[in-house]
Amino acid sequence: MDRSAEIRKALDRAQSVFAAKPAAARVTKGGRATLKEGLTCEYLEGSWKLLADMPVPLGGEDKALSPGGYARAGLSMCLAIGYAARAAHRGVMLRKVEVDIECDTDLGSVFGIPGIPVGYSEFRYSVRIESEAPETAILALIDEADARSPVLDAFGRAQKIVRSIAVSRPETV
Repeated sequence: MDRSAEIRKALDRAQSVFAAKPAAARVTKGGRATLKEGLTCEYLEGSWKLLADMPVPLGGEDKALSPGGYARAGLSMCLAIGYAARAAHRGVMLRKVEVDIECDTDLGSVFGIPGIPVGYSEFRYSVRIESEAPETAILALIDEADARSPVLDAFGRAQKIVRSIAVSRPETV
């Protein structure tokens, strides 16, 4: 079922509201991760629940996607959704959107092995779009969506990180 008209209407309405009241566009989102058993972790945000675990060679039980897997999923899905949203907003019909993602990291950094930098050294993504629209229109909407992607931006530049810590003692019975 093609939902392009509904998507375009929703985006037009949101753009109109945000243009008239910029403060309405500023939101804070959040959730909570709770370690369950071993390295299995549960994340709750609103009514949504996700589980994460680590692979067996890294001490987990491989019960769910790793946190890094969710990061890759979040980036690739944000891009795919962004392309579909931009296409709907521009009135361009897309038949298929796929975004493959790869990244490189050295897991030795997790273990503090000297000389190995923490983090990812490179992310690569490839976009495949099936559409009858002219290629120039597709390339323009991809560029526009990438420029507006908050998740791509978060991966592409340093973000301000603020940490707070609370330590408590277990209650005794």
